[in-house]
Amino acid sequence: MTYRRLGAAASWGAVCALMLPAAVGADSVGPLPVECKPDPVTVVGTGCLPALFDPVTDPGITYPNLVPDVRQVLIQVPLTFDPETGTLFEGPPTLFFDTWAQNLGTVPLQLTANEVNDPESVAVSQCVSWTATRVCRGTQSAGDLTWHQAHRHFHFTEFASYELRRLGPDGRPDYSDAGLVSMSDKVSFCMEDSKRVNPDALPAPFYKACSPALQGVSPGWTDIYPPGVPGQNLALIGVTDGRYALIIDMDYANRLYEADDGDNLLEATIEISNNLTEVAVVDREYPRPGDCSQGAAVVTSPDGAKKKPKRCKQT
Repeated sequence: MTYRRLGAAASWGAVCALMLPAAVGADSVGPLPVECKPDPVTVVGTGCLPALFDPVTDPGITYPNLVPDVRQVLIQVPLTFDPETGTLFEGPPTLFFDTWAQNLGTVPLQLTANEVNDPESVAVSQCVSWTATRVCRGTQSAGDLTWHQAHRHFHFTEFASYELRRLGPDGRPDYSDAGLVSMSDKVSFCMEDSKRVNPDALPAPFYKACSPALQGVSPGWTDIYPPGVPGQNLALIGVTDGRYALIIDMDYANRLYEADDGDNLLEATIEISNNLTEVAVVDREYPRPGDCSQGAAVVTSPDGAKKKPKRCKQT
């Protein structure tokens, strides 16, 4: 049998239009998850048309697994333009870094639009139930996509937060107020397949555009925000050479459904040297829930029944 693969913008209405009367007889068809009607934003996942006719009535709940990483770090002194004087002046030394949002689970992290809130905001759902051939059969509300003016496309809000912290006597990050060196504003992401991180993953990217209708990260792939992207930096004010902790907390608002929330927090130890001109990542830790260092406590999600407790964070 030749399978016809559906494009990313295919809707259940479009799928229903493809069904021939002979193919939808009572002996061969399993129930569809929703009635067949035009719907421009309900998207069929990465799968093949024959999967729609599988007699699967309860594929179960399966979540992706987001794991952050940082691979590239550098220090630069940015120049800022003063419009009043028409001159450039040097800012403080600044740490620039990339962020990898790796999907190390077995199903995609897929977000589809539900409802337009306003011209710059769209409510989205996450697919939480997949057939064996990766057709989405169930979703849950997961937050919003908003227009990001600096990047000129839609972002999933409250996706990550960044902090630079001093290390305590035990070599772990100091989560007290005194330990905080620098922190980011709320970081939002456009999710897409940037690079394959698992050689057994599909060879070609599926999520390739920052569309308000469909975004995601395929299993075995990662989204990458490089150091030059706005927001991928922290000022090094009052910092001297030495070791510090770069904290990347992914899905810190606990909006996404994941197979394991315990590896969303990355504590990357970086070493700054040569009078604030060189930096390297020397260690990585993914502390589990309850594995708290100085000044931290376990913080649970406001809707704790939805998912698991979050990791160690400053209270």
